[in-house]
Order: sequence, then C-alpha cells, then structure tokens
Amino acid sequence: MKNHSNRTVTFGNQQKEFVLVATVDFENRFKLLQNYCGQTPLPKRDLAPGQSMSIQAAISTPDKPGLYDLYFDIWQKNVTFFTKEGSPMTIYKLAVRDESSPSDNKNEKGS
Repeated sequence: MKNHSNRTVTFGNQQKEFVLVATVDFENRFKLLQNYCGQTPLPKRDLAPGQSMSIQAAISTPDKPGLYDLYFDIWQKNVTFFTKEGSPMTIYKLAVRDESSPSDNKNEKGS
C-alpha cells in the first residue's frame, strides 16, 4: 500500500483502529458490503506521503468458480472508509477455480 496523498496517514495513532477490508463483486452487482470476504488490521505505524508498506491479507473466496473483481479499501473503524473520503479503491482480478476438476499442471509420465 502506498500513500499517494500530501498528508501523513496516522495509522500509528493508538486511539484509532484501521483495517484493510476486502470485498468481492459477485455477478457484477457491486453490493460490496454484502459481499465482505475479510479484513486485516493495519500495522500501527504512520505512513508519510510517498511511503509504502506491504500487507498480507487473508480472504474468503467465493464458492462458485469464476472470475471476480476483488476490492480493497481502508476502514477507520467506526468512522469511515477511505474511498468515501476520495481515495481510490484498489481492484484486482480474482480467479476461483473448481478444485474438483483436473489440474492443468498435471505431471504426466513421459513429459
């Protein structure tokens, strides 16, 4: 995550709690709050303009195989989401595969 603003983000403030929230857009309905799939507490350290930090997030994936949009936003608990304050939401493509089907990467004899 990178701070693209011109202000320091006070993640280190012990009185505030920030989390990275992950949501999935099922069937392009964009009902993100209904499609919550995980949250990760952010490290308690400030992020100055231009600084970045790495975050590992664990998410729950949809049961149905397919290609989904995975959205990440920062939430200051009990206050607001950063996107509501003008920050762009980070979006990734998420491919969910059917685990019962054979793998494309089989190790076959003679190959």
